Amino acid sequence: VLRFTNVSDNGNNLYLDNININDLAIQPPIANFNISDNRPCKNDPIEVTSLSAGTFLDYTWEWDEFVVASTEVGVGPHNIFYFVEGPKTITMTIENELGSDFVSKDLEVIFFPENDFTYQNQGLNTVAFFAEEPEGSGVSYSWDFGDGSMGSGANPVHTYANEDTYVVTLVVTNKCASLQSVQTIMSIASSVNDLNELDLSIRPQPNNGNFEIVFDERYSDIYFEILDVNGRVIKSERKLNPNSTIPIDIQDVTPGLYMLKVISSDKTSLMKIIKE
Repeated sequence: VLRFTNVSDNGNNLYLDNININDLAIQPPIANFNISDNRPCKNDPIEVTSLSAGTFLDYTWEWDEFVVASTEVGVGPHNIFYFVEGPKTITMTIENELGSDFVSKDLEVIFFPENDFTYQNQGLNTVAFFAEEPEGSGVSYSWDFGDGSMGSGANPVHTYANEDTYVVTLVVTNKCASLQSVQTIMSIASSVNDLNELDLSIRPQPNNGNFEIVFDERYSDIYFEILDVNGRVIKSERKLNPNSTIPIDIQDVTPGLYMLKVISSDKTSLMKIIKE
């Protein structure tokens, strides 16, 4: 009950202006909240908890896109997860009779690491490797070079003892997953002798991309590959009961050094092709 009394002794007129009546038990809103993980993996649950000050509060949450959340209101805590990676923003707005306040916080939803890699022969049996996943926070790389040697880092360089083919394995790990990639590569040293168990020759050598594989013996089953200096196969074919010569056309490739690998039964020939 409110009672107003005129104490001015200037008559009985009483004038009242706007009067605000506040409940002293209500405290003004001050918005704040906590995110249990600021770098969650895609599809991993996170908990969002209000740390706000104030009383008799109403809560509204904005979760950003690509999220699964049970509700957008209430004090929480709220358990949510994002199903698309990338930067996200969570905004909380609180209000009561004394006003409103809001706060926004950013997080980064991270993804499974890329596990592919490329490589480049640098001569003298030295190979440079390049992981597809760039170096960054929380990413590790484990390399098995296929010759008993191990390595780490996104872009290692390894020198092999011999020119040969090797099975190289890369394992890329972050907090979300550990993924493996395997490739068969060829290390090339231009100074080493050709391996020629099949008694064949390349004519002419050098050439313009048109040449013949010439066999000194007859073979019933021949498989051959032509590889670039990075070990990538640019042409392959299998021949049953081939003639003594097999014509080859690689005129569409750039000039440089290539490798011819020919296999028949348990014999292998590995020879250089010099395209001018």
